[in-house]
Amino acid sequence: MEPLEQQTLDEPAKIDSYDNSPKPEQNCRMDQQGRNYTGKVNKTRFGQTCQAWSSLSPYQHPFSVKLADHENYCRNPDDEDYGPWCYTTDPDTRWEYCDIPYCEGADNPEKDHWKRGWQRYEDSCYSIQYTKKIGLMLRCLLFKDFCKNNLNAYLAEIQTAGENNFLMNLLPKPTLDDNFIEVWLGANDLESEMFGRFTWNKSGSEFNFTDWGPGEPSRYSEHCLSTHLYRDRKLHWNDRTCYWGNFFVCEKSVGPSGCGE
Repeated sequence: MEPLEQQTLDEPAKIDSYDNSPKPEQNCRMDQQGRNYTGKVNKTRFGQTCQAWSSLSPYQHPFSVKLADHENYCRNPDDEDYGPWCYTTDPDTRWEYCDIPYCEGADNPEKDHWKRGWQRYEDSCYSIQYTKKIGLMLRCLLFKDFCKNNLNAYLAEIQTAGENNFLMNLLPKPTLDDNFIEVWLGANDLESEMFGRFTWNKSGSEFNFTDWGPGEPSRYSEHCLSTHLYRDRKLHWNDRTCYWGNFFVCEKSVGPSGCGE
């Protein structure tokens, strides 16, 4: 599976549906698409400077007339599902999404899925985490450091069917509003002599239990372990390119006072 930021943007057959009439400045988005957004963010979520809509360099596009007055601000003129975006001035990156906050009280699918606090199963505690503030590095490895440095924990390692069932029922699933939700678990095959042989980050052990989805693990370029929703409408394991996704789950041992906060 290819990261969304690396996919080719499908240019729309029609571009006249975008309402270009003057509007008050709105510095947040009311829903995932964020077509209401008229603010002045002009960098992508990964820090790329946006190309002016009136410009056709470095990238030619069909919006130069329609959005000429929008300078180089992030917009969503073609109903992209995942929000405002822009062409970039980087010759190696045609376009990227922008990090536009949700308005207070907006329909934000993220809110239902994270910051639930610690959840206990047997001798372990689990916490779902979400972060946007991260760059183009190996995210699954950076999240490992986040668990350690911020929560005295580690990316979750699943050893039994019972633990797996608990987590797969706890972790967020894709919705119609956000169908790219996946969650990092604590394993990869980056240090293996043969790709496809996954080991847990903390213990260094190979799997003694697995819950791979159909056809997984599937590709040599996908070296980290995440969840994925399959046709049975259940979460299973999926090998995923290590740059993908913002959700992850940390695990720690139950302490004298339980899981704590």
